[in-house]
Amino acid sequence: MKKQLAVLMAAATAVTTVAPVVANAATINTSRADALAKVQEALKVRYTDPAVTGLKNVLVTNGNEYLNSVYKFAVKVNDEYKVVKDGKIENKGKDFDVKSDSFKGLSLSDIETILNDAELNGYEVTIEKFDKGHKVDGNNIFANEYASFQRYTFTDADDQQSIAHMLTKALYIENKVGNDVVGYTAPDYLSSLSYAGNTYTLQIIDKKPVLVLSGVDASKITDKDTLEKILATSPEAVVGLTKNGKRPFDSEKVSGIELSKVLKLNLASGKSIVINENDNFVLNFLAAVDKDGKVHNLFAQNAGNGYANQIVDFGKVETKYGEVSSYDINTKPEAIDTYIVQQYNAVFDVKDIYTVADGYSVKGAEFVNNMIAADKDIKAEIKNDKVVVEGAQFNFNGKRYVVSVKNADVKAAKLVKEGDKAVFYVKASVLALDDVQGMMGTDTKAVYEKITSAVIRVESSSELEASTVQRDIVNKQPVVAKRRNVLAGADRFKTAIEISKEAFEKDGSAGAIVLVGQYSTVDGLAAAPFAKKVNAPILLSQYNKIDADTIAEIKRLIGKNSEKKVYIVGGENTISKDVEKQLIDELNIRSERIEGKDRFETSRRLASKVLDKKTAEKVFVVGAEAEPDAMSASAVAAKFEAPIVVVPKTQLDSASKEYLNGISDKNLTEAYLVGGVNSASEQVRKDLVALTKLEKVKRLAGSDRQETNAEVIKEFYPTNKKAGGLFVAKSDTKSLVDALAAGPLAGKKGFPIVLATNALTDSQKMAVRNSVVNYKTQASIGYANVYEVGMGINSAVMSAIYNILGL
Repeated sequence: MKKQLAVLMAAATAVTTVAPVVANAATINTSRADALAKVQEALKVRYTDPAVTGLKNVLVTNGNEYLNSVYKFAVKVNDEYKVVKDGKIENKGKDFDVKSDSFKGLSLSDIETILNDAELNGYEVTIEKFDKGHKVDGNNIFANEYASFQRYTFTDADDQQSIAHMLTKALYIENKVGNDVVGYTAPDYLSSLSYAGNTYTLQIIDKKPVLVLSGVDASKITDKDTLEKILATSPEAVVGLTKNGKRPFDSEKVSGIELSKVLKLNLASGKSIVINENDNFVLNFLAAVDKDGKVHNLFAQNAGNGYANQIVDFGKVETKYGEVSSYDINTKPEAIDTYIVQQYNAVFDVKDIYTVADGYSVKGAEFVNNMIAADKDIKAEIKNDKVVVEGAQFNFNGKRYVVSVKNADVKAAKLVKEGDKAVFYVKASVLALDDVQGMMGTDTKAVYEKITSAVIRVESSSELEASTVQRDIVNKQPVVAKRRNVLAGADRFKTAIEISKEAFEKDGSAGAIVLVGQYSTVDGLAAAPFAKKVNAPILLSQYNKIDADTIAEIKRLIGKNSEKKVYIVGGENTISKDVEKQLIDELNIRSERIEGKDRFETSRRLASKVLDKKTAEKVFVVGAEAEPDAMSASAVAAKFEAPIVVVPKTQLDSASKEYLNGISDKNLTEAYLVGGVNSASEQVRKDLVALTKLEKVKRLAGSDRQETNAEVIKEFYPTNKKAGGLFVAKSDTKSLVDALAAGPLAGKKGFPIVLATNALTDSQKMAVRNSVVNYKTQASIGYANVYEVGMGINSAVMSAIYNILGL
């Protein structure tokens, strides 16, 4: 089962939130990380002017640069809006007006703060994204709400739309103390204005903005009547010196003037801009563009820094249908995106748990039964002056967890549709025992404070299958797996990889790698107990290279730990030096070759590795040409971490005798000779008996490889010590390499390997019946640990096994 499920605890590594079904097309169901990434990306889309916020009467201040973004975000927790003020979360209720300009939006850190709080309580979180209004003009982004600037007419009939109003409110810069206007500054980028054939300059008299005829310095006028005329009106209705007794902005005096020349802005740079009453835009004085295309906020400050003589144009805001009246494009925008945050670490797909055709998978049954077992509170009690935690406990990713999944929460998790998926969510409480070890024996309160919330998501493309899984959990009915659990790839290399993935689901979790030649089954079977000892899979290599998929699996298993290494089993006649070079060139990883001058010495070197710093009780002895017989013993040898010693067929050679005598000094008491006399002669058995330190020498043999397989299973899995599962692999010589790769995993689980390609023998059937648990009589186990290794096993073999096991 290729990483399809871990256990219930797969959801416990990150607290999560429940995602309700929302019909809005703009709703995006996403993870916490993805949601924050989307927020961060959106906040990078900013107005060209760094002072602009897109909000009325609000400018960016230091520390609030996120306000310069085109977008603003609001967050709801359990359907109520939250904001962050001075680092603390405030509840604003359901009716909080997040659309108005008075709500500035949340920063990325604000959103993270709210998410963190929601995680601790298991609340649902909705993030809303609003466009504050923007218009893209080339490389510049302007705020759309500035289109609410009124369109300017050439009349004083309405001061709010007059040229005078534009000049005093837009061109002039207000000097404020708090909210009070205390004066004005004439912009340094504007040289003069031309109107009706006259040219005027902008000047300040008595802190008020005025226009005076070009060439006149108003500050030097001493005529009281003239000054009073200039200052007679408020700054909102700019006046200028009369010429020939006429004021330039009296509407009734300009009716015959050509509109295209009504008003011309003469810039200090030498450029001029003509304002035509019939134009379908107004100028945005917050966006003055210099000759290099850079935009300056000239409404907030003078150009300064030498830019006054470089301004050549202004941003333009389109008017609406050419209307004269004011308007506002985006006063209360609707949310353009809604992110429903789903922060679970693993999503369970029902097809990996249960299908109508095949029933429950092995780990699918494990998932359901663990959910049922977790229907109890997590309790911390003081017993014998020590804090003891009680509850359903599971291992996940190398950690121990206690989980509580209340049946009431399962019943409350209704099946809903999300796109083409049927989904249900289950709330859970989680305690990572590793996080509270230091608290044991001190304070139960401190332990309880470490209990956090999680949500498990189960999804399926089949509503029927999803509802079946939900029903079985709700009804608290233990289930038994029936589906075949296949570890197989397209070839022997990929099958070994699939076995490796089953044994080491977590990246970087292997202690080492054992690499065996694709045709070196003798070397490989002797390597099984060593691989078990160093917590490594057996992977296969071609003679002169490792295929790309195997390289990727080695990289996944080793991770970033440079101390780990690859053990190459066998001499250069089975795996060449090119492979060592490839490991360096592609993975920069260390390798160590375990080899002898022949297969006998190679097995002894592997045996010494197994026995390093360890005493031996058992040793398995196999003939040099007895791969099929020996393969039955590889899983058992791996289980006990007992060495496998390969010897000549006819008799023990001197090197084998010397080695076996040597290790018999290390508490070695039992020797098992695997295979009949055609594999290892009677003289080999006598030579073993002659090793006086051995208390037991037993031959395990049948009339053929399958009968020998049955004898091995009966010997090491008696009726009173039944195995909890088994592996099934092909028995034909060509396919034995699959069983080779399965040896370390079978040993780790303590399961036998059944060798059968086309059919089980009667002896094998009896061995399975007497040595492996029956799931009908031991329903508490809840699922079948039955692994089918490699492709091509006849369905009759698997049907017989499932029938024997009560599945």
